[in-house]
Amino acid sequence: MNNSMEIDYFNKLNEISDVSRETCKNLENYVTLLLEHNKKLNLIGSGTLPHIWQRHIIDSLQLAKYLSKDLTIVDFGSGAGLPGLILSIIGYDVVSVESIAKKANFQKEVAKQLGLKICVLNKRIEDVTIKNDYILTARAVAPLTKLFNLSSNLLNNKHKAVFMKGKNYKNEIIDAEKSWQFNYKTYKSITSDESVILEISKLKWK
Repeated sequence: MNNSMEIDYFNKLNEISDVSRETCKNLENYVTLLLEHNKKLNLIGSGTLPHIWQRHIIDSLQLAKYLSKDLTIVDFGSGAGLPGLILSIIGYDVVSVESIAKKANFQKEVAKQLGLKICVLNKRIEDVTIKNDYILTARAVAPLTKLFNLSSNLLNNKHKAVFMKGKNYKNEIIDAEKSWQFNYKTYKSITSDESVILEISKLKWK
């Protein structure tokens, strides 16, 4: 990344979270590793590669505004570690849950090379139990109803979730309300006019 691009991204990152130069460098190192391994592992869509910072890094970082560092972040279906690895890089306590071994192994390799303390589990979210106080996150995993079905063992009256949703989020909410009762808040995404960050709480079957 050239100096002008680095300054642009550094300034953009600091609009979202207090990101040090060292942290920014780790984000760049993550991007380098992602691009290197994506050729073999198909971790992210090829069409997003020219806009990797906006589409993936900044998009993941914006979650920091809605998360507390006092809570463990349980990110499931995390694929290439988005947003789990990104949140770990900026100092969150993260458990990343990924059922596909090659993707989980990629995350472990990144964590090793960058010296991250993230816990990467090669499991399905349905099989995970967490002892710490936590909040769930998921990005581009599944429609809302399926997210609830998958994570209902962890998402309940006590715990919250922050899901990143696209332009169909309103229809997803309507569909989910057929089977589930829950509270929600929506926050505008800074990377897409059609997307939102959806905060879910007090989930239970109807």
